[in-house]
Amino acid sequence: MRRVKLSLNKLESIIKEAADALRNGAIVVYPTDTVYGMAADIQNESGLRRLLLIKGTKAPMPVVTDTFENAEKIGVFNSNARKLAELFWPGPLTLIVKSRGLLPEPLEHDGKIALRIPDHIFPQRLARELNGFLISTSACPAGMSSPFTPDDAEKILGGKIDLLIDDGPTKYKGPSTIIDTTVNPPRIVRPGVLSPEDIENLSGIKLLT
Repeated sequence: MRRVKLSLNKLESIIKEAADALRNGAIVVYPTDTVYGMAADIQNESGLRRLLLIKGTKAPMPVVTDTFENAEKIGVFNSNARKLAELFWPGPLTLIVKSRGLLPEPLEHDGKIALRIPDHIFPQRLARELNGFLISTSACPAGMSSPFTPDDAEKILGGKIDLLIDDGPTKYKGPSTIIDTTVNPPRIVRPGVLSPEDIENLSGIKLLT
């Protein structure tokens, strides 16, 4: 496993290294605003298989993108989803929306996909380098606590990954809040950094908890 310290003056070269590795089927661990994520390239079948094996679950994997326009290319946003995205993206909110049917099966479930734009330059730029989309899940096997530091991510995953991007501790010490916007009222699937009260107060949208 190669570990690379993230620095803004070397950002472009580090992004290129990570993107090239992903295109070749590698697994890359990288920082977000919430937890350290584990990524594969959507267009590389072997990378996706490896990610599912490491994660140890067939549950749908979230997709990180860099812009709302790209998110709309693969997901259908109703009025609630659109308002939440406008208010909280980039940020610690994952939205479940109806899929346009353009993604491989492990990323969809019952015609739905999970999307997020993290408030961190690295995943945004990495997604942009990979045609706007990145398979992303927390850097740990299913059932384990998510890592908030690169050292914890390395301890958890050991030699199972190929590249670790080190940006020190994450901004938040909790996961993104996941909301299913395909139901009315929208339902919190996983509590996270954003509290239901804050979301309701800012958006005016009543949530099912």
